[in-house]
Amino acid sequence: MNNRIEKLKNRYTALKEKSAVVYKKYQKFTPPAIFFGGFVFDVITYYRIDSWLDDLIIFLYLMLTGALIVLTNLIERKADIPKFFYKYSKWYPPAIQFCFGSLFSAYVIFYFYSATFATTSIFLVILLAVFVANEFIEHKYSELYVQMCIYYMVCASFFIFFIPIVAKKMSYWTFLSGTVIGLVMTASVLVILYRKEIFKPGSMPFKAVTVTAAMCAALNLFYVMDWIPPVPIALRAIGIYHKVLKSAGTYELTNVKPPWYGFWRKVDDPFYLRGSDRVYCFASVFAPTALKEKVFQHWLYYSRDNGRWVQKSRIGYEVTGGRDGGFRGHTYKTAVTPGKWRVEVRTDEGRLIGRITFDIEDARDRVLNFATVKQ
Repeated sequence: MNNRIEKLKNRYTALKEKSAVVYKKYQKFTPPAIFFGGFVFDVITYYRIDSWLDDLIIFLYLMLTGALIVLTNLIERKADIPKFFYKYSKWYPPAIQFCFGSLFSAYVIFYFYSATFATTSIFLVILLAVFVANEFIEHKYSELYVQMCIYYMVCASFFIFFIPIVAKKMSYWTFLSGTVIGLVMTASVLVILYRKEIFKPGSMPFKAVTVTAAMCAALNLFYVMDWIPPVPIALRAIGIYHKVLKSAGTYELTNVKPPWYGFWRKVDDPFYLRGSDRVYCFASVFAPTALKEKVFQHWLYYSRDNGRWVQKSRIGYEVTGGRDGGFRGHTYKTAVTPGKWRVEVRTDEGRLIGRITFDIEDARDRVLNFATVKQ
């Protein structure tokens, strides 16, 4: 029995030494591997922004990351903690990097669905930039202010969309609550480190505190400027049609049949106007289960006289969450004129969910063939 145990120990030691040699040999490939592995893992595992399992995984990542940051700083400053934690200290920075990479990749996926190629894409670009930069700044993780800066961002980014899911409504107050909870979690890490007396007597890590507070203020500014996607709401589809008919839970969307070389086009752009035709806008808006939000379709016309968009109408309807493909709804506009038009889908607070820009052309003498698709 003792010989068997001794053999197992020898095998473990040999495997450990071999792993160390292999790691050292291919160390330069570790960041890209972590980058790719974390992103692929998230794409496979994350399904919906309101999935309790997915949200639980993200929350556990946040807790694990906070614990690793605490351990890294305690070991860096030779704190009096069990030797067991020192044994694996070299793996903490890569583990933090992996957690940050997994969290940011999840956020890029979730925020991408809610972003538009307008102002709300700014925050998505920032998330994507930090996500990519995270894979190349492992040496910076010894800096407490860098750790706190990124940790606050991942905490706040989670609670910004999680609080509306729990509260079943969206408003500035749910957003503010998300940024404040992120601030509390980040402050908790600093408090733990402070109580472990790793800082000089009477001093606090003012750089870390300042950077974190500045990020909290910046996120709230981004909200006011409408630079943050309206998570957890997302636009699944939007299109302009000649006719929209709802029958037995199915929408029939009618558009002008495109030429053979444009077979993929299933919407009217340009919209060929014949006399008093109605112009329909169909939109599918995803919202989490049990969340109810009123959305509005803003119809705007581009005035060449003053070079700006002029709102012609604002029509609202309530969105009920839960459907994978999104809650389907439509509005229509009469008495339109040829020119450039736009329909913006916004929340009750005016936050942009998505938009479509299209042209209306006079076609009163044109023969049109129509096609119908179902949604």
